[in-house]
Amino acid sequence: MKFDNQLRHATAIIDAYKGEMPLHAWLKSFFRDNKQMGSRDRKLLSSLVYGYYRLGHAVPTLVTDERIITGLFLCHSQPHELLHYFRPDWNEKIALPL
Repeated sequence: MKFDNQLRHATAIIDAYKGEMPLHAWLKSFFRDNKQMGSRDRKLLSSLVYGYYRLGHAVPTLVTDERIITGLFLCHSQPHELLHYFRPDWNEKIALPL
C-alpha cells in the first residue's frame, strides 16, 4: 500500500508539471505547498520523477507508472524497496554490471 501511494504521488507530480519552469524549482514549490510529505518522501519522489524524465523519448509506449519503474531501474545501481515491490526480478538484476 505504501509503495502504491508513492507511485501514485509520483504520477500526480508528473501529470501536474507542465514545463513552465525548471523541474527542480517547480518541485521545490510543489513540496512547499504539500508539507505533509517528509524529507524521505520528497527525496524518493524527486528521484522517481527525475528517473521518469531521464528516459527521454525511450520506450514511449509505456504508461506513466511503467516509465517511472523503468527509470528507477535504469538510474539506480542498488536494490530498491519500491522496485522490489513492483518488479522483484528486476531488483535482483539491478547490481549486475552492464
